[in-house]
Amino acid sequence: MSRKPAPPQISEGGKINRQRYETAVLATLRDKLRAGDVWVEGTRAYQRFDAYLLPRKAAQEAIADLPFDIDAKTYLATKTAELDRRLRHFSHQLRTGRLPGVALIREKLKVQPLQAITPPEAETLDRKLDALLPRVRITELLLEVAERTGFLAAFRDIRSGKEHDKPHAVLAAILADGTNLGLERMANASQGVSYAQLAWTQNWYISTENYEAALAQIVREHHRLPFARNWGEGIAASSDGQFFRTGRNRSGAAEINAK
Repeated sequence: MSRKPAPPQISEGGKINRQRYETAVLATLRDKLRAGDVWVEGTRAYQRFDAYLLPRKAAQEAIADLPFDIDAKTYLATKTAELDRRLRHFSHQLRTGRLPGVALIREKLKVQPLQAITPPEAETLDRKLDALLPRVRITELLLEVAERTGFLAAFRDIRSGKEHDKPHAVLAAILADGTNLGLERMANASQGVSYAQLAWTQNWYISTENYEAALAQIVREHHRLPFARNWGEGIAASSDGQFFRTGRNRSGAAEINAK
């Protein structure tokens, strides 16, 4: 069996160049880590893909509470029939001119643009309020929040429990997470913080437990503010993304938006 010659990218004079070979291996490993094809046990940033999924037992319990049939063929057949019914109804409404602001003209669908419903007085007030707010950079705001609340103390080395000697690196890593900017672009946009520092900080100082401790500290500081009492005791909240249990009424539960 003939042996294939080494690619020219990693060879020199017909022989494999060790430095080029190691560089190629590390570059490939980097890309595989980013893609999730390779993982590192015990890390937060490069876990196995199935580590982000529900455990099998918890998944079965969640499936049992779903408000629709979990058999794929039955579900698709039901949704296909429902879609067909709705499209037929839409077609009839369109042909008879019963759809407000929608018309079919020369085989083209025309939709009237929605009119603004915000009163002019509200727009004027919005501009006035916006002019009162100071213009600050998000980095300055995060630093001020850190100084006032002390939440940075929650981000400690997961091995030794020591605080980071460069708080700005922790803040930059948090911003990279919160804005989905990524470590490379955050390093390029930051002064005095390199990609290597951010990657090391994220691996050893940023964890789910540290985030939870930091958020708890911020909430405690919120409760100390007199103005916070205007929202009650803080035992209930309404925010986007909450889970609303709708029961197991398979006929119409999926059509109701609880919010």
